[in-house]
Amino acid sequence: MTLIILDNGGMDPGASNFPKRGYKWSLHEGGIKNLAFVSGPVLPRKQSGRVSRELIHCTDWFPTLVHVAGGFTHGMGLYGRNQWQTIRCIFVPFVKHVVAMPGLVIS
Repeated sequence: MTLIILDNGGMDPGASNFPKRGYKWSLHEGGIKNLAFVSGPVLPRKQSGRVSRELIHCTDWFPTLVHVAGGFTHGMGLYGRNQWQTIRCIFVPFVKHVVAMPGLVIS
């Protein structure tokens, strides 16, 4: 499996994150949203070329990757959730929205 996660936004107010507003550490889309790319034989062929608009929190990647590798994270006290079914478009995502405040993220 190949996973590429992009970094969110430029560092200062002078950075251009067009078409998104804001910059890294701001609460606008340019500071909190980024893109990811998942590919490989672990995905069904019918998913090839599909673009998802679902939200996956950064803490969800670890339990998801452990699941894909055949491991388990139950009982580890992790904040993130396995989002593999969301990526495979089998299940409605856990994350409906993300509210961000300085020092606090709630999903």
